[in-house]
Amino acid sequence: MHPHATPRAATLALALLTSLASAACGDSPGKPTPDTGTRGASSRASATSTTASTTSATSASASASATGSASASATGSASAAPSGGPASSASGSASAAASSSPTTSALASASAAPTASVEAPPVVGAEKGGGEYGAWLQAAGSYKAGETGAVTVVLVAKGDYHCNEKYPYKLKLDPPAAGLSYPAPIARGMSIGAKRSTMSVAFTPSQPGSYTISGTFYFSVCTDASCKIDQVPLAVAVKVQ
Repeated sequence: MHPHATPRAATLALALLTSLASAACGDSPGKPTPDTGTRGASSRASATSTTASTTSATSASASASATGSASASATGSASAAPSGGPASSASGSASAAASSSPTTSALASASAAPTASVEAPPVVGAEKGGGEYGAWLQAAGSYKAGETGAVTVVLVAKGDYHCNEKYPYKLKLDPPAAGLSYPAPIARGMSIGAKRSTMSVAFTPSQPGSYTISGTFYFSVCTDASCKIDQVPLAVAVKVQ
């Protein structure tokens, strides 16, 4: 062997052992060793990011679950509520209130109100009299055949005169026309007032038509100094249906 071969061989052997030791530790010869502090910070940041993502996912899942539960609960409650429950009653009341608007109530009331019968105006016979009084016969607008009706004698005192409360007022009826009858030929029973007095005269028509009721009215009007006794013919037309 060459005298310098041993040291050289020893150097090569040492280099080979060093290379093998590096390979066993996972480090390639000539590759710098990573910074342990930097690698630890990166690992912690990655772990933190992963944890945050997991937390967010968990929260979102919990929120979705709560929303689903609330929706299901509300839907279930609405489905389970009886049709006649408070909500339905309130809805029904609101609908009833809407249908009972003032305009609708007014139209309903107008249509339901009974139609008032319009009576024919009275028929007034010719007035007889002068400065002391006025007298006439007054009839209703119409009468019905077979039903007893009445006309009215009216006496009005004028000026200083007043109706004589002591006089026996009467209307002596003329003979009735065919189709008319009177309960008595003379009507009595004056309702006496100071300035206006009236007396009802009954009659019964047996058939429809136009008739004249007439007679002679006996009466008296007075002042504080004297009384006037008089008689006048009165007449009025009546219509019988």
